[in-house]
Amino acid sequence: MKPQFLKCTFLMLPFLLSFVLLACDVQTSNKLQSDKENSKTTTTPTEKGVATTPKPEPPTPPVPPKPKKPEINWNNPTAVLVGNHGTTLFCDKTEVNILKNIQHYADSVQMKKLSYSQATANDCSGTFIRLNEYLNTICPKAIFPSFKVVRSTRDLIKYYYDKKQLVFVKSPINSDSLIRPGTVMFYTHGGRGGKLEITPENMQSLVNHVGVVYSVERDEKTGVVKNYQLFHGQNPSKGIGITKYHVREPHGASSKPYPYGNGTEQWMAVAPIVNNR
Repeated sequence: MKPQFLKCTFLMLPFLLSFVLLACDVQTSNKLQSDKENSKTTTTPTEKGVATTPKPEPPTPPVPPKPKKPEINWNNPTAVLVGNHGTTLFCDKTEVNILKNIQHYADSVQMKKLSYSQATANDCSGTFIRLNEYLNTICPKAIFPSFKVVRSTRDLIKYYYDKKQLVFVKSPINSDSLIRPGTVMFYTHGGRGGKLEITPENMQSLVNHVGVVYSVERDEKTGVVKNYQLFHGQNPSKGIGITKYHVREPHGASSKPYPYGNGTEQWMAVAPIVNNR
């Protein structure tokens, strides 16, 4: 070799050696960093200093969807009553069940022991209208019958018929699904045999009494209505209050033909007390 080439090679050796050492340091540093990260993700120190592999997290169970409320056809009073929605009132977009209000009013009136009087509107229709006017104070925008519109049972049965909320009862013994707390009940004159066919043409001439179901007693096995309590203005001798003799199978000979009736008065029609149409 030429002396000049050897001299140049000798001068470049320190630079080449530094480059090799620097590359080794970088590779070693990267490997240590990688090992450190792998150690964090794959091992977990325990209290005794032994590294263990963490258990995988269980998958999050899916959240079940909220059950949808059943759609109610408010134009069908039979469906409203059978579905037990007759006391559901929508007031300013808020759903309110007014059954407790009905029972509270009935309890308060019974405690007063009011006398029955047509002259002071403390008869069956007047008692019912006063209950509705009380319910109207809970939701002034709701539609309830008042003394400004109706006064007698004949007015009331026509009122519910015109509002398309009246259901005629063809067979009382087979219509107990309509009997719910808060239901409006209409009855015929007494002693008519219990087999009258009710129509829009004769309903006003046949109707004699009105009341509101206070509570219902059902058979534990079959679910059939055995008896119900009724809030109503009864008669001059008994006043206004809650009665409990409205049974499926009346015991007295005179009232036997009138299941779910009011004594010898045939149960003839029914309506929800609330109108959400």
